[in-house]
Amino acid sequence: MRKILALAMFAVMLTPALQAEEAKDKGQGWAGGIRKVAKSASPAVVSIVTSQGQGSGVIVDAAKGLILTNHHVVGAAQSVKVQLQDARELEGKVLGSDPKSDLAVIRIEAEGLLAVTIGDSDAMEPGDWVVAIGAPFGLKQTITAGIVSAK
Repeated sequence: MRKILALAMFAVMLTPALQAEEAKDKGQGWAGGIRKVAKSASPAVVSIVTSQGQGSGVIVDAAKGLILTNHHVVGAAQSVKVQLQDARELEGKVLGSDPKSDLAVIRIEAEGLLAVTIGDSDAMEPGDWVVAIGAPFGLKQTITAGIVSAK
């Protein structure tokens, strides 16, 4: 369940190896590491428009076209439109939705999708850096950084 909750937040861990690589390559430390994660995850972030409103999601399985989003975005929607970062707009189908955890999975049919790499939430510790990437309110992409505060 903790792995699912970590997915729901669309959090990506910045590993010490990535931090060291960025610091060495660009001399930018954390900023370079966060920028690299945002750039690599961006193609997997989608905008979702439904009869209920709008939100965002993230492609978690490119081969199957699976997108993780929130129940409050798609739960009772009659139609789901997904806009990819490359501007393609596709019909989505809600495969499942859980109001208690506020999670939902939708599927799209498309080729050339990219998925995020999911980290191991069991390996996360308080103090680890995470970033949250989304596309709320019709914005193309937003990003924020923080730390894991509890386990």
